Amino acid sequence: KQWYQRRVRVLFLTTGLFDIVGPRYGGTGRTLSHISYIAAYLIEAALFYTHIHEKSVLDAQCHLLITLSGTSTALSLLYLLYYPTSIVASCFYCCLVILHGVWFCEVGFIVLSPFKDSMWDLASAEHAILANVFFCWTFLGIAAAMLGVAVLMNRVYGASSRRMAQDIRNIEIHALLDSE
Repeated sequence: KQWYQRRVRVLFLTTGLFDIVGPRYGGTGRTLSHISYIAAYLIEAALFYTHIHEKSVLDAQCHLLITLSGTSTALSLLYLLYYPTSIVASCFYCCLVILHGVWFCEVGFIVLSPFKDSMWDLASAEHAILANVFFCWTFLGIAAAMLGVAVLMNRVYGASSRRMAQDIRNIEIHALLDSE
């Protein structure tokens, strides 16, 4: 019945195998891993896009947002494939991967609620708009958390590199004084 979910699991299992085997082949392994992830995210997005037809408004909207997050993640990984040293691209990719996983779980609670009395009306356009708002706030929350981590890392790394530079200058000064 849910054949597309099995296909998605097989795709991501394959990408995991590329991650395990890839380091043995150097740069080629990393490229293969990135390409396999791009393919997995795009195929998953295509499968979920075909799932939205003839569904309720809320169900279709939630799956469309999964399609959007999967496609965005694949495109950011494609950018990262060409610019592997970009810190901003790496952080954006991490943010999108987290968004995709969190939204996937949220859709499970919205569409297939584990509780008997679900507050979500699948036929309601207002609830579809509310799902859009949740998606946007989830993205903004994850982006804010990633920004916080980046600022914290900059503070820690920046302070330690400034101390290291000062220590190096002190050692050079002492070496010059000792040589005189």
